[in-house]
Amino acid sequence: MSATRDGKMWRCQFYYKDWQGVSHKKNKRGFKTKAEAEQWERDFLQQQQRNLGINFENFVQIYYEDMEHCLRENTMRTKKFIIDLKIIPYFKKKNMNEIKASDIRAWQNALMKKGYSETYLKTVNNQLSAIFNYAVRYYDLKDNPCRKAGSIGKSYAGEKEFWTKQEFKQFLVTVENKPETKMAFLLLYWTGMRIGELLALTYNDIDLEKRTISVNKAYQRIEGRDIITPPKTPKSKRIITIPPFLTEELKEYTSHLYGKLTIVQGDPGDGKTTFILNIAAKLSKGESLDGGMNFIEPLNVIYQSAEDGLADTVKPRLEQAKADCEKISVIDEQIKSLSMIDERLEQVVIKTGAKLLILDPIQAYLGGGMDYEQIQQVGLANEARDMTKKLAALAEKYQCAIVLEADWNNRLGHNEQCGQSSHQRQEIKRHIEEWGRLISLQSQEAFS
Repeated sequence: MSATRDGKMWRCQFYYKDWQGVSHKKNKRGFKTKAEAEQWERDFLQQQQRNLGINFENFVQIYYEDMEHCLRENTMRTKKFIIDLKIIPYFKKKNMNEIKASDIRAWQNALMKKGYSETYLKTVNNQLSAIFNYAVRYYDLKDNPCRKAGSIGKSYAGEKEFWTKQEFKQFLVTVENKPETKMAFLLLYWTGMRIGELLALTYNDIDLEKRTISVNKAYQRIEGRDIITPPKTPKSKRIITIPPFLTEELKEYTSHLYGKLTIVQGDPGDGKTTFILNIAAKLSKGESLDGGMNFIEPLNVIYQSAEDGLADTVKPRLEQAKADCEKISVIDEQIKSLSMIDERLEQVVIKTGAKLLILDPIQAYLGGGMDYEQIQQVGLANEARDMTKKLAALAEKYQCAIVLEADWNNRLGHNEQCGQSSHQRQEIKRHIEEWGRLISLQSQEAFS
């Protein structure tokens, strides 16, 4: 053994040959005692032998290293949990080629005394059998002692119970005021999707015209990390046709997620543009805005600003917010200014597949560039109604959230700047409210 002092700790240094016969030097530090360092060296060298003369615990490490390349992360995590907790403590010091069917029977009897369910006993027994099958196939073990010992437990505990349609309708009444929960259970009940498949769905997986949902991935949360993986099996990738009523439910639900028209209002200096830019930055990276959201892929954003320069102001502020600028598009207004009903808006939404369109500020787009004094003079309050109606239709048609930024104050009679009467402001606000919702940064109050 080559364990030596390393300050107050111990380390081991030694040479070994890999499976190709190539010599390597191994140096491992951080052991509290000499015995721990020597034991680690013995275990490591035993694993390098890759034969059945090694103890069960070390052979399992070889098995883990191989299986990690073949199994999904969560499957491997579950496998390790069962083996480490229920199998290794019993067999760890026994050599692989010395474990007999009688040893397996003794372990099975000890396990059954613990009162585990029949399905769990079957699962644990299958994990041990898988280890010996691996040894038979790749390390020339003569036979699997688990086969001789026989199995324990049952694959199915009993018949599964399902909600009838009437029972499901009764349940839906209890979640009527929880749209996310209601939509989730509707999809689970009528499509048969697994929960992980449901949580991985994105809007691009849904075709409302063809009434189909494409299942091609699954969501898992592993050790605090959100992971998107392929479905459980290759055959799990599928396209599900959904009934017309479920299509309508989805259309209504997604319209509240994407196809909404929102105006963010407040006085100059309230931080409206900063607020909106930070939203754009987060969505461009696929990050959630709060704990209740869980985006799993970056979204495309269209950002139009009539007040700030693109190169010297907008892009630096987006970069400061750590946005993915590749996901953010801008319509060129050098030749022709945009308005809220400009056909280029729809064209770019289609081309980019954007899920967020920002117009900053609203007065630059309400009347083709007219300010509020001009709006008052030509009576564009009614025009605002028609424009916002068309903009709301655009949002719903392409499931693209549209955010308008405004500089007026939402309190009646507060400020008459630019010739705006409080009545004029309220008229415009009322027409927008008819087709969308209003958010005031000043009062943190949302009107919807």
